[in-house]
Amino acid sequence: MNSFDFLASVITNRHIEQGMLFAELNAADYDLPDDREFFPVFYLVVAVIVLDGTMEVTIDHFQYKCTACKNNFVSINPVNTIQYMNISSDFRGYILVLPKQFLDSATHGEKPIPFSEVISARRYPVISVNERDMGILKDYFRIVADNAGAGDSSLEQEIFRNAVLLLHSTICRIKFGAVNNFWKEGRTSRSATICNRFFELLTEHIKEEHEVNYYADALNITPHYLTRITKKYTGLSANRLITKELLTQTELLLRDVNYTLQQIADLLHFCDQSSFGKFFKKHTGMSPSAYRRNLRLCMF
Repeated sequence: MNSFDFLASVITNRHIEQGMLFAELNAADYDLPDDREFFPVFYLVVAVIVLDGTMEVTIDHFQYKCTACKNNFVSINPVNTIQYMNISSDFRGYILVLPKQFLDSATHGEKPIPFSEVISARRYPVISVNERDMGILKDYFRIVADNAGAGDSSLEQEIFRNAVLLLHSTICRIKFGAVNNFWKEGRTSRSATICNRFFELLTEHIKEEHEVNYYADALNITPHYLTRITKKYTGLSANRLITKELLTQTELLLRDVNYTLQQIADLLHFCDQSSFGKFFKKHTGMSPSAYRRNLRLCMF
């Protein structure tokens, strides 16, 4: 069972058309029994807006609680991994799930958004937007809802496809706008500038540098001050952020069967495969080989 099929199995009242999944989601439509394991979800574009109630979701080992009062929406890239998702008994919202292959074919291989920005936006899978942007998102989700299951004619299928692409493009515009505004507002703040630069350094050097001291030295500040800043903006220490980023990079490499576990340990600059395995098991509860076996179950 791959990630798309898994989501299709737990969202019971949904439309699946042209390889895409869309649902006006209520608690009664989300069937994840307590004794059923949540398979990791990746290689998908997933968008959710919360209209009522709450959604709890773990993305790249970060836990989020999304609510309507915060105007939260969830926007997942194929490079993100959803480790867990559940909704409250009063939840109401919209969800759209797109395989990466659909977007590649729809854009004819063209990439309207630079990959560097996609990677950067991976760090903001859940954001709050203003009332105007939330209203726009609701309108476009409703357009998709109105055209879901409309018919099998070529014209109707094309209308639905274009409605989905318009929604996806609008989500990207609003998300990148919100992220850029966040950093523009903090541009005059030295701490915001340092935090942003820390994330950039993490992206560039996480495979070879795992210690807080390295990043603090690169930023010309003390490790203690770096942690004060990261806690201010993320609620997490610099060391915890480094660990989470290293776990994310590990999972991305484990998805690629062309790499052996020893090669991954080398790429991530662990002293040996044993220390790599201990690190991964400490933070995920399973060995890298067990994680890779579970991935195969999710993919086939």
